[in-house]
Amino acid sequence: MTYEELLDLGDRLGKVSKGLTPEEIQKIPIVKCVKVIDDKGERKTCAICYEEFSLGVSIKRLGCKHDYHILCIDPWLANECRCPVCNKAVVANDE
Repeated sequence: MTYEELLDLGDRLGKVSKGLTPEEIQKIPIVKCVKVIDDKGERKTCAICYEEFSLGVSIKRLGCKHDYHILCIDPWLANECRCPVCNKAVVANDE
């Protein structure tokens, strides 16, 4: 197939999601941020939006222990089933 034919095929088939279902995303634990400085002495930030976490803010913690703002990670997980930082697979019963 030519490149143009492949593009046309992609348009006809639509996007196939590789992400988690909304129910699976809801099962990922939400925790309160209790530490804003990491073990290296640096401010903890969301790897998606790069904003620093504030004490007491609700965040989602993946099984690999990476933390994200809920509004940042939920759309990511709807399209991808892996951690944006370490690429570890995120499973529905992630804890």
